[in-house]
Amino acid sequence: MPTQTSKITYSAMPRRFIRRARLFWMAMGIAAVLGIAAAVAQLMSQSTVGSYHGFAGTLRPGLDPMPVELARGVILEDVSVVPGDTVFKGQTLASLDVEAMTAKIAALQADLLHHSVLKHCLLADQKPGTPDVAGMKDARKTAMLLALEECGMLLDARVAVHVDFDARRAPLVQQKDLIQNYIRLLTSTDQDTPDTTGRAEDARRALALAMVRGEIDTRLAELDIERRSALSELRERRLDRVRALERDIDAKTREQAALRDGLAFPRIAAPVAGEVVRVRNLVQSGPTRETLNLIQIRPPGDAMFNAHFEVPLAHFKGITLGQNVRLRVVGQLNDHGPLTGQITDLETLDSGTVRVLITLDSASQAELMAMGPNLSLWGQATSSRIDVQLDRVPLLDALGTSALAQTRFSALASQWMLQLIQAALDTATPDAVTQARLRDPG
Repeated sequence: MPTQTSKITYSAMPRRFIRRARLFWMAMGIAAVLGIAAAVAQLMSQSTVGSYHGFAGTLRPGLDPMPVELARGVILEDVSVVPGDTVFKGQTLASLDVEAMTAKIAALQADLLHHSVLKHCLLADQKPGTPDVAGMKDARKTAMLLALEECGMLLDARVAVHVDFDARRAPLVQQKDLIQNYIRLLTSTDQDTPDTTGRAEDARRALALAMVRGEIDTRLAELDIERRSALSELRERRLDRVRALERDIDAKTREQAALRDGLAFPRIAAPVAGEVVRVRNLVQSGPTRETLNLIQIRPPGDAMFNAHFEVPLAHFKGITLGQNVRLRVVGQLNDHGPLTGQITDLETLDSGTVRVLITLDSASQAELMAMGPNLSLWGQATSSRIDVQLDRVPLLDALGTSALAQTRFSALASQWMLQLIQAALDTATPDAVTQARLRDPG
C-alpha cells in the first residue's frame, strides 16, 4: 500500500503585500496608543483630588488663660469655683487653712530651735552642759533636749576613741619601758670585769631586746594611725551633719516665711475678671512642696484659636497662601463639627521644613468654644494633635508629592503601554496570510 503524504500550500498573495499590511496595522495601533495616552494625560491634568496629608499640627488659643497659683508651702482648705464659673476681679477663688498653717509654723519653730542648738554644739567641739529650759513650752524644751542629746552622743564617740587608744597603748608603753631599762643594764660596761665571754652574751641579749622594742614601736605607730583615722571619720560625720542642718534650716526658714505670708492673706483672689476654664484636682494633706497652677481664668474676648503645622520642603507643593484647609482634632471622645480656616502665613524653619499658619473662621471658633474644658487646650503648654486636609489639588501634583505613588503610577503606565502595543501588533498580523495550513490531499 503506497504511503500517503501531506501537501503544504501557501497563499498566492505576494510577500511584499503582507509586509505593507502589517506595517499599516502596526502604525494604526501605535497611533491609537498615543491618542489614548494623550487623552489620559489631558484628563489627569484637568482632574483634582482631595489632598489629605494628615500633618501633625498644633491647635492653641490665641491668648493663654491667666494662671492663678498656689504658693509653695501653704495649706489649701477649699476651692470655691468650678470650671465654667464667671468671676470678677478680686473675687475669692480659694481659701487657706489658717489653723493648720498656725500649727505648722509652731512645729517649724521647734525644728529650727533644735537645728540651731545642735549646729552650734557640734561646731563648739565640746560637750554641752545642762541647759536652762525653765519657762519653755513643751515643744521647744523637747527640741533643745534632743539637740543636746544628739550632740553629746557624737562628742562621746570621740571621747570613746581616745579612751580605747589609751587603754591599748598603756601596756605597750609599760612593756617598752621595761625592755629599755633591761637593755640599759646589759649594755653598761664595767672596766674591772675581765669576763669578756659574759659581756658578749649580754650584748647578744641586748640586741634581741632591741628588736622586740622596735616591734613595740611599730605597734604604737599603728595604734596612733588608727586613732587619727577614727577621729577624722568622726569629724567628717560631724561636719556632714552640720551641712545637712544648714540646708534644713534654710528650707524651713523659707517654708515658715511662706506660711506667714499665707496667714497674712488667707485667701486666693481672682487677678482678672473672666471665665474659670480649669481647676486643678488637688488632694492636699500638708504644705505644698512646689508652686502649683491651681486655677486658670480666660479673660473676656479671648475667643480666638490658632493652628499651625509643619511640612517638609519635599511635600510642600500645592500649599499656598489663602488656601482653605480643613482640620480635625484627634483624641476627642465626642465628634465635633467641621473646622475650617485659611492659610495666612508661611514660615521657613532651619530644619528644612515650612511652618504653615492657619486662621480659623468664626464658625470653627464657635465650635471650639462649645467644646469647653473637654478640648484640653487651656494653658501655657497645652496643645492637641490635629490632622489637616488641604483643598482639592491637581492629580499630578498630588502624585508628585509622594515618591511611592509616583513610582507606582509610572510602572502602571508602562504596563498599559506595553499591553496596548501588543494588542496593536496582534491586530495588524493577518492570520490567513502568514499561517501555514495543512491539508489532506484526499
